[in-house]
Amino acid sequence: MRKHLLALALLCLATWLAYRPALHGEFQFDDAMGIERGGWYLPKDPDKRLQAWLGTLSLWGENRGLVTASYQLNLWVAGGNDMKFLDLNRTTGPFHAFNLGLHLLGSAGLYALLAWMARRRGRPDWLAPFLGAALFALHPLATESVAYISARTGTMAACFGIWGILGLLAFAAPGPDGKSRHPLSRILGFFLLALGSFLAIGCKETGWMIPPMGLAALFWSYLGDSRAFWRDWWIGAAVGVPVFGVVILMWAERRTIFSDNFLWQYASAYGMRPSRALPCHVATQLNVWWTTHLPHALLPWGPWHPTVDPNPPMLRDLSGGVLGLISVEALGVLVLCLLAWRSWRKGGWGGLGLVWIFLGVIPVSFAALLDITAERHAYLPLLGAALAVAFPLAAAARRRRILVGAGLAMILTGLGVLTFQRSVQWDTEVALWRAAIRDAPQKPRPYYNMAKSLARVYRQIAPEDPVGAGRVALRADRLLRQALKASPSFHLAHGALARGLEFLGRGEEAVGEYRLAIRAHAAALRTGEAASLHASQILLHTESLARCLHALGRDGEAEQDFRWAISYHLDALRNGAPATLHATQAALTIRNLSRFLKGTGKHAAARQALRDGLRWLPDCRPLLDELNALQDP
Repeated sequence: MRKHLLALALLCLATWLAYRPALHGEFQFDDAMGIERGGWYLPKDPDKRLQAWLGTLSLWGENRGLVTASYQLNLWVAGGNDMKFLDLNRTTGPFHAFNLGLHLLGSAGLYALLAWMARRRGRPDWLAPFLGAALFALHPLATESVAYISARTGTMAACFGIWGILGLLAFAAPGPDGKSRHPLSRILGFFLLALGSFLAIGCKETGWMIPPMGLAALFWSYLGDSRAFWRDWWIGAAVGVPVFGVVILMWAERRTIFSDNFLWQYASAYGMRPSRALPCHVATQLNVWWTTHLPHALLPWGPWHPTVDPNPPMLRDLSGGVLGLISVEALGVLVLCLLAWRSWRKGGWGGLGLVWIFLGVIPVSFAALLDITAERHAYLPLLGAALAVAFPLAAAARRRRILVGAGLAMILTGLGVLTFQRSVQWDTEVALWRAAIRDAPQKPRPYYNMAKSLARVYRQIAPEDPVGAGRVALRADRLLRQALKASPSFHLAHGALARGLEFLGRGEEAVGEYRLAIRAHAAALRTGEAASLHASQILLHTESLARCLHALGRDGEAEQDFRWAISYHLDALRNGAPATLHATQAALTIRNLSRFLKGTGKHAAARQALRDGLRWLPDCRPLLDELNALQDP
């Protein structure tokens, strides 16, 4: 027992040192959205605070109410419940400490689970549990889940899940002597698994994978004796598997790409029919895991940081070389499945780790996600990876204690150093994207994302430090131009640069960038990829371009640009493009043109634009209402 306590103390100390730089990092990305929308605040009235907090908890599976309730408690403890957003960065300590505490608790749960597995094999040990838990706790792939406050969802779900699985094995699996448990003990074990799963599902959708992970662990606990497993559990399997299968199908129909809503989203994103978009999406996910997450897990010091570009190119054609690549990767999955089966037949635990990796990947592969390579999506599979290598590494260390022990110590130290460096990068968004630019200077997205982060900094410091804000604006301008140098057709950078130039009063340059952004989005829209996004950006940039031209006294050019956008959508309709998307965007553009003409005093031209629109789009109710509302001057 003393060895276990010392190992856990060393594990906690090493993990705290590795993540210490992240304990005072700023709110980033979705954190600001949660604060600005008020979801993290509690009422000022103490009598209503508890009621509001319990109301948040009631939003269990729909809006991750348990996680939001933890944010509310963190903010209240930090004393920031009455602060404005700009002052809240002084209160991030409790949030980061809570995230780190969850990671430590999950790592301790993995340690306890591995220790139980060692006892089940009749070889009580502290080395394998320590190695597995340390690899999980110190791996830099987990940094985003710990350092990024809004990634708490996955961390909390995994923490509840691992302790629920441990409860199942402790009370329902055979003991070290191989004897079956009492029925009441089995019921208690399944109750603990259900409780852990329920809490995990309240945090994130990946919690649905906790029950199958627990059942796989229970199956593995029989150490290859399938007859004993079915003798003990045939009634439970006959009843529980169909029930759980129905629940999973109900969830899949609502929350994954098998639902009508998400199938439509992916069909729009890929620019193809749902029947083709589904295999392309799964193939893209498979390719990402083999080319990004797996290399980063095995060689975390390599050049494949997932955060560099969270939206990799989608595989749109599964023929030729791409089909060959996917076939090789699918063959690799089959090989890993055979290794897992071989491990089970021999009574080893490494195969269970491989199964956990697959189960952890499933929610990411079939959920509605476009930023599929974000590091936080690898947190649950990382548990399986640590389990898969813990016992083989411990066995190797016993055979060659000095050589292998020194190598493992160097590996764990190296992982801790890499995690420390990654935690420093997560201190601010600017630092994070600066590191991404260093890792992949040829990609445009890191430059663009860093410019967006600097724009947020500009808005915060402009009222108090105009000179410093001006330097920040010039730096953002240079970054956007570097993004366009890396990819001249990068539409997001064109739009951001145009808005920045307009804000700085450089209207002539802004006009050119707006037009380039509109043409770039139109070219991307023709490919069909992310159609709704590009169509909405064309509408937005056309309206911004008109505003900019009006400020320059060039109303005629603004009218021409509006008409170009209208003709673009009408031509797309004539060529068989999705009618709903282009008809809606054409109607909105016609409406904006009419309002622009009305604002410049051309009431007759505004009415004529609406009549022309109704001729092109008969029975368009918004245009008809706009025409009826337009009165003579």
